[in-house]
Amino acid sequence: MMLTAPPDLSLDDDLDLSASTVTSTRATPVRVRRTLPAETVARSLAALLSLPSDLPYALRNDVSAEYLDPARPIGDQIQPGGQITITPKTHLG
Repeated sequence: MMLTAPPDLSLDDDLDLSASTVTSTRATPVRVRRTLPAETVARSLAALLSLPSDLPYALRNDVSAEYLDPARPIGDQIQPGGQITITPKTHLG
């Protein structure tokens, strides 16, 4: 699995994004495989940003304000160069 600060060369199978926490206290450019499920990207991004590992996370497309479907490939849900926000999943009740 690839989730790193982007190198100089771009690959067709990769997607370059800008990612930040919901509080905007941490942000980083990332390069991910287009075929990875959004949930896998969220877990890896949480680790990269040193977020607590005992919480589930979701990704939000900052352009559309929609949460990404965790089971679908991230490349099907966001455009190259897009901005995503990682946020803890919270459930009331």
